[in-house]
Amino acid sequence: MNAEASCSIEKFREYVRIPTVQPEPDYEPAVNFLKEYADELGLEFAVVTPIPKKPVVRLSWIGTNPSDSPIMLVSHVDVVPVFPECWSWEPFGAQIDPATGNIYGRGTQDMKCVGIQYLEAIRRLKADGLVLKRTLHAVFVPDEEIGGVDGMAKFIETDEFRKLNVGFSLDEGLASPTEVYPVYYGERSQQWLEFIFTGNPGHGSRFIPDTAAEKMAKFMGYLMEFREEQKKILESDPNLTDGDVTSTNITILKGGVQPNVVPAELRMTVDFRVSPSMGLSTFRSRLDGWMRDSGADVRCVPVCAFDSSSVTSTGSDNKFWTAFADTCSALGMKIRPQIFPAGTDSRYLRSIGIPAIGFSPMINTPVLLHDHDEFLNKDVFLKGIEIYRALLPAVANVETDYQVIRVHPENDQQLEYLTNLEHHGNYDFWTDVRRDFVDIMVSPEQAHVFKSQMFLKGMKAETFIPDVQKLMDLQKASPVAEGRAMDWTSYHRLGDAKIHSWLDDLAAANPDTVSTQVVGQSTLGKDLKVIRINTAGSPHKFWIDGGIHAREWISPATVTYIINELVNNYEANQELVDAYDWYILPVHNPDGYEYTFTDDRLWRKTLTDHDSFWGCLGADPNRNWDFHWMDIGASQDKCSEIFAGPEPFSEPCCSAIRDFTTELNADSSVLGYFTYHSYSQLWMSPWGWTDALPPTYDELTRVGVAGMNALTAVHGTDYEFGTSTNVIYAASGASDDWAYGVLGVPFVYTIELRDQGRYGFVLPADQIIPSGEETFAGLKVAALEMLVLPAGKH
Repeated sequence: MNAEASCSIEKFREYVRIPTVQPEPDYEPAVNFLKEYADELGLEFAVVTPIPKKPVVRLSWIGTNPSDSPIMLVSHVDVVPVFPECWSWEPFGAQIDPATGNIYGRGTQDMKCVGIQYLEAIRRLKADGLVLKRTLHAVFVPDEEIGGVDGMAKFIETDEFRKLNVGFSLDEGLASPTEVYPVYYGERSQQWLEFIFTGNPGHGSRFIPDTAAEKMAKFMGYLMEFREEQKKILESDPNLTDGDVTSTNITILKGGVQPNVVPAELRMTVDFRVSPSMGLSTFRSRLDGWMRDSGADVRCVPVCAFDSSSVTSTGSDNKFWTAFADTCSALGMKIRPQIFPAGTDSRYLRSIGIPAIGFSPMINTPVLLHDHDEFLNKDVFLKGIEIYRALLPAVANVETDYQVIRVHPENDQQLEYLTNLEHHGNYDFWTDVRRDFVDIMVSPEQAHVFKSQMFLKGMKAETFIPDVQKLMDLQKASPVAEGRAMDWTSYHRLGDAKIHSWLDDLAAANPDTVSTQVVGQSTLGKDLKVIRINTAGSPHKFWIDGGIHAREWISPATVTYIINELVNNYEANQELVDAYDWYILPVHNPDGYEYTFTDDRLWRKTLTDHDSFWGCLGADPNRNWDFHWMDIGASQDKCSEIFAGPEPFSEPCCSAIRDFTTELNADSSVLGYFTYHSYSQLWMSPWGWTDALPPTYDELTRVGVAGMNALTAVHGTDYEFGTSTNVIYAASGASDDWAYGVLGVPFVYTIELRDQGRYGFVLPADQIIPSGEETFAGLKVAALEMLVLPAGKH
């Protein structure tokens, strides 16, 4: 045996020797063991304790693309009790039989073997110099052996779990006495139910009518018929397993006070394991019928009932399954997908839409979990490490075709549900929560469950963009202009020979009327470059910005189109150009914007490091302004897409723009403040933090509607006008509310550009020019209309 194999076996034996035994396991030694393990392997280590003395331990190998949903490798730490007198070996000795190579000990099969196999596979992959796209989280949970109620069930309710944004999970399976590996894609729903039968009491010498015992006997007859029916189904087809049928076992009977008294009440507890093929709805319908037919006053009280029978797809729609199955095939493994006959922690993950597969690589091994003399052969254990050595890269490098689902809320309760999901769910909201529709990006593995969740809440949910990656690939394939010249047939970056250089070239070519100024720098030191256009010394100033949210590429592209019209098409637009002293910032969030070109196309926030425990970067720069900051529609969760920052103006880009525009408006000369976003085709005025109308709403409406109508007239693109709150949903700390409420600019608008969701944030480059044409037309009419109103005549 080589040193690598010896090391793996010793780690396994060391772990088995830690007696994490129910009902009162001491988890601290296991936590210490895993902490040392993490340090040894160079893995990130964290402990979360949703319930005191019941820690969840995470060891993470960070992938090269943290934005892709990670893989969670689940392993429970606890083991069931032992009866030492019934064992031939020390139950926690991890002794090796030299004759057979069997390693004996509680947990060798269930499931300390799998936890160590995960980590030893990672050790070998790292030694191979391999890098993975997705992050691997090896998560060690407590209390699975007693139902996971204080373990995985509590963990999935925590913010720490939500921030992991898990895309796929591996968990435990069972040993196999044959050459075939069982693989579990679902499990039977555990239903522990107590039935209470109430009847007439009386003396034991009489024929009392309608007794509790009569009702129990009749009900028991139905149960036994059902049990026999399911047993015959199982026996009729050799391809079926226990997981394919519903089991029924009476486990507790209670009742009676003394031998000569007919009791008024009897109780019976039954352990049902409901197969997904039957489903909970059908099962409960049959139960209701049996109870009804057994007589009046028969009740059912759940003792422990798990109300989900979700299964993980084993079809081609689940790329994680395809990667798993193809890898097993390549290794020459025979696998048999099936339903787990009992319960594991995977049921909690599947219930919230996370695909999970149960798998323990132990063939030619008798099933001895919970049994005396539990063992795993050392060669089987070592082979399992090699299997995971192949499986982990396969699932961690899966490319997932994310899709955008459009949800249609119709009432305040549904809006509140979606708002809570935005703050605490594992989904990427592409639009703000609004009364018309909300676009949410999910993985295909999550899509079915997500749509079911929406259906249960009474909301229509439809796939709107079936393949986001395909659109991103098309966008990347668009031509990129060479040199310093700007065009509007492709999207451009900030750096050398791109947007900033083009702005400088405009200034150099028009030194009397155009200049550029760096008004501040981002967290990573990128310039916030403003172009000023001043042809006639107008007393009125006008501010425009774009690119506040990084992934909204159409915004900077449209803003540069506006700049080009003002500078290079002066003769056609002289009245407009001369009317204002223009200050335009094409990219408000340069760090995030560049990051969408180099790392994560759908990044939204800044890249400021706010010391997130989970390594989440950035804040939403449109929730970071000091006007009703954090009142509504924002989050203090550092991993949230709408994290408002630890304090107002924590983001350097926001504070720099605040300082510059404050100085710019020292004489109250800024008349217009337009900020361009995408998408949804909306023209919005303040307020966003309240549903109250702003004091100058009539003037804001007159100007906004005039501009919107001019925009629509160009290409027929329909927009909607209103306050931010009334058109979408309340959100505080936005730049437009600050500009109107603090800076005092009279005409402030947030304009959400094309489209209405067909392409969303990945709008094709051939729509830049149409967007620019119509947006400039709207700006032109609105800006000139402002001058004829009282606010524009000072």
